[in-house]
Amino acid sequence: MRALILLALALPAYASPPVTHPFPWMNGARLLRQLEQPANEAESAEAVAYLQGVMDATADQQWCYSATKPGTNLLQPALTDKLRTLTPAQARQSAGVLAVQAWAERWPCSAKACCHG
Repeated sequence: MRALILLALALPAYASPPVTHPFPWMNGARLLRQLEQPANEAESAEAVAYLQGVMDATADQQWCYSATKPGTNLLQPALTDKLRTLTPAQARQSAGVLAVQAWAERWPCSAKACCHG
């Protein structure tokens, strides 16, 4: 009886494989592929939506642009230019982090502040 109880307690640990969550969800290599060679319209839309979310979450905080600087139409090319230069190991990093780095290099925030004005 004791053996059956021990077996019953141990079985759930072996019955199901461990759940893994991919991190980062979107890495630089995947984003570059989806932007430049999407498998379908959904992949392209997913990549653009991802970038828009990163832009909204980080603009005017970690990188800045204004009416006197290039606008949002240049953000994607600035990122893809940067992603093409990365090593495979670097390209496995979070696409959001890589995007912010690329944009901050091109459009840093001034010491006074930033913005759209």
